[in-house]
Amino acid sequence: MGLGAPVGIGKPSMGRLGAELGKSVVYQETNGETRVEIKESVRGQDIFIIQTIPRDVNTAVMELLIMAYALKTACARNIIGVIPYFPYSKQSKMRKRGSIVCKL
Repeated sequence: MGLGAPVGIGKPSMGRLGAELGKSVVYQETNGETRVEIKESVRGQDIFIIQTIPRDVNTAVMELLIMAYALKTACARNIIGVIPYFPYSKQSKMRKRGSIVCKL
């Protein structure tokens, strides 16, 4: 499954792994909520979610989590998230009274 820009990253990666890019639809509702629809059976399969971070980081992370939950409820055996860029990695040190966000 691919999120964000799966064509640019997903197809070459899947070719090397000898796998196909899954069929899914991710769209925004009118109220801004993200909806995910899995278009094929994933029961008992190992699934890799390739998520790029091309726009708003928070939206991309929520898309990844919603996709993972949709795959879990569709009975996928293992769900692995692949994120080429780790968001919030610059917040890896404690600064004053803040939080270390990348540990979430």
